[in-house]
Amino acid sequence: KNAIDWLSRGPMPHGLFGIPTAILGASDGTIGTTRAQYALRQILTQLKAQDTSIIDAIRTDREIKPEIEKKLIAFLDSFSKTFS
Repeated sequence: KNAIDWLSRGPMPHGLFGIPTAILGASDGTIGTTRAQYALRQILTQLKAQDTSIIDAIRTDREIKPEIEKKLIAFLDSFSKTFS
């Protein structure tokens, strides 16, 4: 939270303006980090940060683990290319 506070200070464009961001969370519960991710996405949207998150809600059941792994690898490849 403090990093976001400091990066969002000052006149436009501030430190988060147009910067690619990704929100990830892990939990063993059914709702997990959904509420925290939603709140953070609202803040970053208001600050005009570029949201590159493509994986919104994934259940971590054992049957779909390979599918999650493929999606995560593809997402991280795409995300890392935004910095090159």
